[in-house]
Amino acid sequence: MILQLLIGSDSNREHGYSVRCQEVRRALNKSKVRILAYVLATWKESESNSPRMNRILTFDPSNILQMQVESMANVFKLRRQIRNADLVVMEGMLTPLSFLTVKMMGAKIVLDTHGVNSAVALSLLRKKNPGHILRFIAWYMLEYWQVHFSDHVVAVSTFDLRKFKELFRLSSKKASIVPNVLPKEFQKERQEEVYDERISHILQQTEGRKKVAFVGNLDVLHNRRAATYILDHLAPSLSSEDIVFLIIGTGERISHNSPNVILTGYVKNLPYLLDNCDLCIAPLDVGTGTKTKILCYLSLGKPLLATDTAMEGIDIPPIDLIAISDLHSFSHTLSRMMQDLERLSSRSEEMIGYIHKYYSYSAFRKSIEALIRKVNNS
Repeated sequence: MILQLLIGSDSNREHGYSVRCQEVRRALNKSKVRILAYVLATWKESESNSPRMNRILTFDPSNILQMQVESMANVFKLRRQIRNADLVVMEGMLTPLSFLTVKMMGAKIVLDTHGVNSAVALSLLRKKNPGHILRFIAWYMLEYWQVHFSDHVVAVSTFDLRKFKELFRLSSKKASIVPNVLPKEFQKERQEEVYDERISHILQQTEGRKKVAFVGNLDVLHNRRAATYILDHLAPSLSSEDIVFLIIGTGERISHNSPNVILTGYVKNLPYLLDNCDLCIAPLDVGTGTKTKILCYLSLGKPLLATDTAMEGIDIPPIDLIAISDLHSFSHTLSRMMQDLERLSSRSEEMIGYIHKYYSYSAFRKSIEALIRKVNNS
């Protein structure tokens, strides 16, 4: 029996972490492996109410502490199941004290990393904030011993695996790569038109204008930073053009008065709304792991403008559908792409075929089965 331990509710299909956790279970169930999932703690990643605290630490320490205490209490409640499990899959590295407790109970642990938090903290050091230095030191120490005390470590890409080897001297013998999977609602190569009152209202609001979409849970650091960038810089710089930006996703609302931005909130039929957009963007300046939003965009054959950070870990052929830009030249590149949509869209079919082949559920299931064989034989 395999035990999967995660944080937050994994019912939210717009969150890449949740999608991966669900698909791991689905793949194991299809392979006739019994797996039980338990939530250790409520997801907590938000800023403090104190601006001074945000400048120094960049996060709310009370939320982090609450998450650790809650997860430790739940691990203690699950001690019998943990000791009886053949394998414990720890999803992510955000509850290090729980990891240590599970290990002390004698469990064989597979650490499904989802990304490298130390790499996020390292990229934030460019901002020259002393709080970012503290963030990097803390995450490096906590991730270092989680990686080394795991029985097996799972990276989501070749890029991430290289980071683990560089930062933590991870041995290839105890490491595997299991790429992220395209969410099942995006696995149809052709999206069906389904009436949705919320989407119909959005499309009526934006009729006759070019629609540029960004998807992300705004409670997550890198998505909130990207949304703020769109509101404060990108949208104002293109206000004279016939473009409307859709920021799609749940999370804490961001107040704004931009006439060319709509914060849609949660959208049930996300593939259908994206399919009605002209172009997708990912202006991420920090982040780790493979971004599920990128796979979703490309599965629909949408022209994409993204930063290098957003594209990390995604292996794609050189199809002329994607442009890479830093944030300084993002608006200029976007403006140029909007004038060339017809030519860009002519390459959609090739990209759709590639994504549905290499990031499909069947490819993901084969990777999971290979992982279990490797762990059992180690």
